[in-house]
Amino acid sequence: MFEVYGIEVFAKNDFPGDRVYASKGTAELRVITCGGGFSQQNGYDGNVVAFARLAEVR
Repeated sequence: MFEVYGIEVFAKNDFPGDRVYASKGTAELRVITCGGGFSQQNGYDGNVVAFARLAEVR
């Protein structure tokens, strides 16, 4: 079971790839989806990232 410990919105042009994709040395998940403002011309302005860590093994 994974436990969410943070949810953040990042601008597309300032996405912290190193922070989001870097290994923490333990089992973690990142769920990334579209977020922020929306326009027909440019789509979404940013990304929503949910950070989760392994909390329990069954």
